[in-house]
Amino acid sequence: MSVEFCIGNEFDTSYEREASDRFVKNMGLRFGERDTLYLIIANYVISGRQVDLTVLKKDAVVVIELKECKDPFKAYENQDWITDKGHLIGSDRLNPYNQVRQYRINWFNLLKTNKDRFRCLKTVQDDRPFWYVKGVVAVCPSLHHDTVNEISTENWWFRLCGLNELDRIIEFESNKRLDFSDEELRFIATELLMLKKPKNISPSAEIHKMEKQLRESADGLIRMLESNNDKLFQLEKTAEALNNKIRERDEQILKLRENYERLNGEIREKDKLILELRRNNEQLNEEVRQTVDNLQKYKVKIEQLEADSRQQEEIRQKKIITQFYFVIKHILFNYGGLNKEKANKLIELSQRFGIARNQAIQIIKQAIKLKTDA
Repeated sequence: MSVEFCIGNEFDTSYEREASDRFVKNMGLRFGERDTLYLIIANYVISGRQVDLTVLKKDAVVVIELKECKDPFKAYENQDWITDKGHLIGSDRLNPYNQVRQYRINWFNLLKTNKDRFRCLKTVQDDRPFWYVKGVVAVCPSLHHDTVNEISTENWWFRLCGLNELDRIIEFESNKRLDFSDEELRFIATELLMLKKPKNISPSAEIHKMEKQLRESADGLIRMLESNNDKLFQLEKTAEALNNKIRERDEQILKLRENYERLNGEIREKDKLILELRRNNEQLNEEVRQTVDNLQKYKVKIEQLEADSRQQEEIRQKKIITQFYFVIKHILFNYGGLNKEKANKLIELSQRFGIARNQAIQIIKQAIKLKTDA
């Protein structure tokens, strides 16, 4: 019983093979000693679409799309998934959410078409049980903690997670309306999907205990380092490289020395570049200082021009007021005084000259007083 596995075709990419192997091992460790059947089917075709992984169990069907990504990204329903570094996750035609959504529709059609072959679906009165298929996008090796999930929680059937937590999520996926027998689960894989007979991958009790202990230790390390998955990935790669180099002979040691000399050469070249950059920076700083000086000179010139402009404006205003005063004086001394109509015309004339109304009235009063005093 426990965990069984069957595959349609070998995966095309190394990350899919590694992710599938890791997931299958995690499932064996978590569920290897249970009586319930967990059937894993990998890289199979349903309704013309290739699906990475699907888990069938008594009360759940979970379709899984694997994606490799170490960087944070934003997940949307109807937009591209793009990392902070500008890399596209998925394809231009379908983002991962819509890929899983299409797989779910295909499973809906498969179960509904063959509902009479399943005890729990024979007597259903509506389509709801066929929609209980869950969809998961699992990011390898884990989901970056800065990833933003913009997909609405109304899409209850969808989950976004890291590969490292996928087996735990599978454990809690359940629906009381589904109740497949073990034979029915195997029938789906071998008859409806035309796959080979599933193989039992559950480890022996001794191996299971040992692997469980190792896994608990590994899980503890992952929990300690999950906030920095990028560094963990690099450390794993570095550790693997070091282990390989330890097993190499004297010839490989010589290669390491050659690499060391090459790296020193690269460091020297980088030092030259840094020196050149510093020189360029000093030159730029000098240009900036010159620009600041020029700007200061321009500022002084502009202030001088503004002062000259204000002085010219004052002179022009004085000329206008003087001309307006002489116009009033001419009218007073040659036409016998001002009446209301002439005063209004003078005020209207002052506004054309740009003299304020109050100032014009004051000039008129001053001219009248001068004539009266005379």
